[in-house]
Amino acid sequence: MAPEMLQNKPYSNAVDWWALGIMLYRMTHKSIPFIPVRVDGVSSLDIMKGILVNTVIAEIQFPESVSNDICQVVRLLLKKDPQERLKSLEDLLKEKLYLEET
Repeated sequence: MAPEMLQNKPYSNAVDWWALGIMLYRMTHKSIPFIPVRVDGVSSLDIMKGILVNTVIAEIQFPESVSNDICQVVRLLLKKDPQERLKSLEDLLKEKLYLEET
């Protein structure tokens, strides 16, 4: 769930682009960025809210096998502030990222 949704703020289609960032992260890491766990009776949703609402997302690390372009796309999709996040195909194309064929 995108940070603005967790904060009960108005949201736009930028939340869908956040979700795309989560999916790309999962495809490159084979895990999710916010692992849901239960700690001392605190729900995983409470942990996620704490991570997303109270902190800036730390610099995302990628395996060396992941291209710099994909890393950049995921970082731009997972911006906490929806105004800074990629939120359209046009935004993506403006970044002039050139995805290599493998």
